[in-house]
Amino acid sequence: MIAVRLASVLFAPPGSLSGDGQLREVFEERIRGQEPAGRDLWFVSADQFSEQLRDALTQRGPRPTGPLELLISSEPHLLVWLQVRFGGELLEQVALPGAGFQDLAASLPPAAAPVGLEVR
Repeated sequence: MIAVRLASVLFAPPGSLSGDGQLREVFEERIRGQEPAGRDLWFVSADQFSEQLRDALTQRGPRPTGPLELLISSEPHLLVWLQVRFGGELLEQVALPGAGFQDLAASLPPAAAPVGLEVR
């Protein structure tokens, strides 16, 4: 039997959520002091986004097209706050395969690109 978990999902085109490195800072603040099993927020990059996840999103709304990056949480209020901050579309009560997305979403969002500074 495949375990199914209900979660909220915030999705957007690649870079919309994670492009400037601020989302990584949010993750680092939330992770500090938490046990890995206590995580309540996961990031899925466009490279990690699978047809299985696309199908799960389709069950709750129109089929999203193109590559996407996702934020997944069991806490809908957390994703509402992140949607206000970063944009994207929010779906609640999405049936996701048990631990599949947790294995996929083991990495942090990308860090901000280095800024070239010069001294004059």
